[in-house]
Amino acid sequence: MADKFSVNTKTEIKNTNNLGKELYDNLKKAFFDKVESGQFYFKPAKKDLYMIKVYNGKENKVWDKVIKRGSLKDRQGTNWFKPEELDVPIQVKKTGKIRQVIVRFISTRRDHSGGGDNSDSSRVISSTELTVMQENASLLFIQKALNGGGKGKVFSKWAGETQDCVTADKKFYESIKEVYPVVDDNTDWQHSFMAQGRKMLTVAAQAGWSQMEFDRDKPDGFMRYIEKIIVKKYKISKPDAWNPADIWMVKNEHLVRAKIDKAIKDISPVGAFDQIGILNEIMKAEFIAGRIIGISLKLVTKPKQGALWKVYNVEHPAFTSETQSRDYVCTLGAKNTIFLALNFKNGKGPPFGTQELKFWLYAGGEKAYEFVVKGVTSTKEHCNMKFEPKDTKRTKSRMGKSPVGQVRDLMNSNAYKIGGNKSDRLLGFDNNHTSYPKSLKEFQDAPKTAGKNIYAHMWSEIKKEVTTNINTEEEFMNNMRIGFEQAPSFAQQKLMELNFIYVVLKKLTVNKRHQMLTSMLAMAEKFGDKYGPFGKLY
Repeated sequence: MADKFSVNTKTEIKNTNNLGKELYDNLKKAFFDKVESGQFYFKPAKKDLYMIKVYNGKENKVWDKVIKRGSLKDRQGTNWFKPEELDVPIQVKKTGKIRQVIVRFISTRRDHSGGGDNSDSSRVISSTELTVMQENASLLFIQKALNGGGKGKVFSKWAGETQDCVTADKKFYESIKEVYPVVDDNTDWQHSFMAQGRKMLTVAAQAGWSQMEFDRDKPDGFMRYIEKIIVKKYKISKPDAWNPADIWMVKNEHLVRAKIDKAIKDISPVGAFDQIGILNEIMKAEFIAGRIIGISLKLVTKPKQGALWKVYNVEHPAFTSETQSRDYVCTLGAKNTIFLALNFKNGKGPPFGTQELKFWLYAGGEKAYEFVVKGVTSTKEHCNMKFEPKDTKRTKSRMGKSPVGQVRDLMNSNAYKIGGNKSDRLLGFDNNHTSYPKSLKEFQDAPKTAGKNIYAHMWSEIKKEVTTNINTEEEFMNNMRIGFEQAPSFAQQKLMELNFIYVVLKKLTVNKRHQMLTSMLAMAEKFGDKYGPFGKLY
């Protein structure tokens, strides 16, 4: 373990063979008396450079207090190796000789992907790998809460030596480090994991769940079993298009599998989601019985307020106030809740004020969801649009995106008829960038209505309902001209966003507008008859 930050208590550091007690005595007043065990991570060294990583959590900024603003930085000979790394020289006596060594204090971070000398992972970890690690760590915290000796164990602090601290539970802490090596440098996720465990202990008590088995992609586990059915039997290429559960809680799994196998044995779905209701009804019954519970995991962005729990596609008697209602309809807000910036940030030229079209949907008279429409890639590329809502209670927790193909079908449907099958952009939105001007000439040659450019017409029609940060058609045409001259792909994306909000506002009745946007929201949330039951922890 010498190559890792494996020591995190004062007792351990004093007992390490490699300079531990001398280093501790030298820095006792300046550092160790001001921190708790678990608020630092020590890496013994073979040469004269020793490293101490100092906890800097979102809610407990030890680094800022003790190092950044503390007296240690003013010691003679100290040097800021990097903005978040302070080198402190100390005199030590070993084998009878006095010599100088360097102790490098390093700040933990809120989000670190590994790599470098200061990380317990020698390589940079991809975002996909990080997601897997985070899901596995979440599973362990939830498992600890629900199966901790029949009573459940939860944590309120990451660092310390008391029973409510993660690092004090050495065996459990090491199990977290095993699945998520850079967890010490991801303080947002630390607080999220603890909040998830605390919430699920309450949720399990409400529902009567206990002594569950937990699965995330085990070779012979329930996740792979159900995903195989979804892909092979139901012809749904991506299982999370049916159910976004990241982990599964399972009890009496053999009984559940037997029920599912019997129910679907003789059916032959002819396309994606065909006859999916047969499977969904079994999954709902097993969710209520507490035998199969899928959980969609999101970063808990407000851990002090506690994690939230929301149930989809099943009416569970224990969660009547935490279940998404089947008859809900959201409403689109007024001008001060719809934004499409067509001005320039610097007032003279690109970039435009913001990349996206943004609007809010209301539920129960309150802002409930923030909806973003923007390019699937950067503003430097010609691309199609994506549609992504966020829950206003947790805007940093991703809800998922409304699938582009499903949105296209929805807008083209007989219920709305404002999709890309209309060749006239005044009648429909086409989520295909090749249907829009990609150059200044194409923009200037765009069809006209009532003698004006159709996009200028769109702007004039929606200007009273949408905040665009410009005031006249002349300003619109001038900004588009400059935009296509200097940033043509960005300008094209703006026209696509304008076209979308124009047809929503001007080609639909108020009721149909609200119904369509609510349907787009449901697609992102995986809410509706064709989706499987799950709970979202966020």
